[in-house]
Amino acid sequence: MLSYPKLINSRNFANKLWNIARLIIDYKPEKYDKEFSGKDREILGKSEELIKKVTKSIENYRFHEASEAIYEFTWHEFADKYIEEAKGRREESQLALETVLGTILKLLHPFMPFITEEIYQKINPGKYLIVADWPFDSAQGKPTHEEKK
Repeated sequence: MLSYPKLINSRNFANKLWNIARLIIDYKPEKYDKEFSGKDREILGKSEELIKKVTKSIENYRFHEASEAIYEFTWHEFADKYIEEAKGRREESQLALETVLGTILKLLHPFMPFITEEIYQKINPGKYLIVADWPFDSAQGKPTHEEKK
């Protein structure tokens, strides 16, 4: 049931997502590592688990489970833990920050199309999230996270 507290929570989440994106985009180091570190692989592994969970939930029409999983991961795993830890090693963590944010945007797009499209286009000028591939390779049956080299 829709309620005022749920609306407030949704607004707060949209603000959190916007602030995450601003941190990653606006404070991007001029030079940064083009490979993932050990700490980065941990958050990438967690994001792959999120992809599996969200994909399965959507395929089973359990949209509330999908959106809740994205919310929990974005706020608690990514923002509260990983981003806070990564602030001291921006050059090393920038690639993982951008990769995980891109995954979150793709997963969130069915639920929050306007803000996710806006952020995606700031990261990828001239590209549209609406036509981007889902971060799941159904032919392989596993998530895809390719290192940018």
